[in-house]
Amino acid sequence: MVDALGLSQEQIEAFHAILLEYGPQVMDLMRRARDGELSEEQFRQRAQELADEIERRMTRLLTREQLRKLEQLRERLRESAETARAARIRALGLTGSQLEALEALRERFARRTCETLVAGQSPEELRAAHQAALREILTDRQLEVLAVHAALRLHFLAYRLENGGPAEDFAL
Repeated sequence: MVDALGLSQEQIEAFHAILLEYGPQVMDLMRRARDGELSEEQFRQRAQELADEIERRMTRLLTREQLRKLEQLRERLRESAETARAARIRALGLTGSQLEALEALRERFARRTCETLVAGQSPEELRAAHQAALREILTDRQLEVLAVHAALRLHFLAYRLENGGPAEDFAL
């Protein structure tokens, strides 16, 4: 992102300063949620407010040209994600009922991820529950395709990183 936007050293330092400034607030927010001082909804709302504040402060540091490039990058990421989703659906041969079940699973686990952070539970437990739910929805063949895809993606990302290419340009 630094190279893609052409950030100056001063901008990079200012971004780091902003992140350092907000870090304690984020940690305090997570602690308060974990200790039961905040509901899940309060946690989400405050976390979004902090993220919005951070983004506003950071984008004020960008030039018009950098803002244009940032919007182009975001659009490319959105398009890439949509293309990757469509390719996964085709490669897995998902049925309509599977798509509905996967969307419900995604929504449920988005909430559970937040709950896990709030409760201080193990992300590994959440991943295991998610994998078990996937096994209920997908066929053995579809699960094998996902496993092969994950392995190929890791190898490709490692190759890109070892050879100086930006890993974020590639989304499966």
